[in-house]
Amino acid sequence: MRAIFLHVLSDFLGSIGVITSGVLETYLTWPYRFYIDPAVSLLIAVVIAASAVPILRTTAAILLQSAPEEVSLALIKRKLLQIPTIRQLGNVHVWQLSEGTLIGSAQVRVTEGSDNNIVLDACKELFGRFGIHNSTVEIAAYGSGASTGGRSAASAPEGRGGSHYFHVADSSADAELFDLADEA
Repeated sequence: MRAIFLHVLSDFLGSIGVITSGVLETYLTWPYRFYIDPAVSLLIAVVIAASAVPILRTTAAILLQSAPEEVSLALIKRKLLQIPTIRQLGNVHVWQLSEGTLIGSAQVRVTEGSDNNIVLDACKELFGRFGIHNSTVEIAAYGSGASTGGRSAASAPEGRGGSHYFHVADSSADAELFDLADEA
């Protein structure tokens, strides 16, 4: 939306600049009056270039799916580990899908017998506090006491659109993944 506004504004400034320089060149008798049009054109080009740089930075960050500067990944990891049933984190990622839409994913290892619905709700609420309303949480359930709670699809958060998925992982297949994440 900002790019559209800047485009319309640059067209407006270009029109005003052309009209102003044309009027000045017509009615002024100053010998250097013919330099007004190129000077106004350069001024308009500088204004457009200066306003385009922030848009290019934002666009590049979105296309490269980089972590947003306003979200502290270290803080998210610390807060996830404060959820009582989470024992260990695998991969935790946050990236920007579009302007204003953040995506998050986490792999968590929970204590035996944990209710995954409670873990998922706690993770969903935590991500939401950071402005992340679309997330995937993979729950590694160890032992036969872990409960899936019957939930295997999306759970939409209150208030805003978004999806929060979870997957109950096989303990033997994912043990190696958590060990690798600890080394990183």
